[in-house]
Amino acid sequence: MQAPQDSSPLNLIRQKERELAQRIRTAMSEAEAKVAGARRRAALIREEAEREGLREAEEFFQCGRAEAEAEANRIRAGGQKEAERIRRTGPEQVERAVQAIIEFVLPGER
Repeated sequence: MQAPQDSSPLNLIRQKERELAQRIRTAMSEAEAKVAGARRRAALIREEAEREGLREAEEFFQCGRAEAEAEANRIRAGGQKEAERIRRTGPEQVERAVQAIIEFVLPGER
C-alpha cells in the first residue's frame, strides 16, 4: 500500500519550504522594525545633540561677550583716568613747553 500523499517527500519538502519562507518573512519584518526604531532613535539623538550644541554655543558666546564687555569697561575706565590725569597736568605741561620754547628761541632772555 502507498503512503498518504501528505507525507510524500515532495510534500514534506514543500511544507518545510513554506515554513522556512514564513520564518524568513517574520525575521525580515522584525529586522525592518528594529532598523526603523534605530533610525528614529538616531534622529532623536542627532536632534538632541544639535540642540545641546546650539545651547553650548550660545553659552560660550554669552560668556565671551561678557568678558569682552568687562575688558571694554576696564579699558574705558583706564582711558577716563588717563584723560583726567592729562587734564590735571596739561596746563602745567603747556607752561613748561612754552618756557622751553622761549629758552630755545631766546636763550638767556628769561
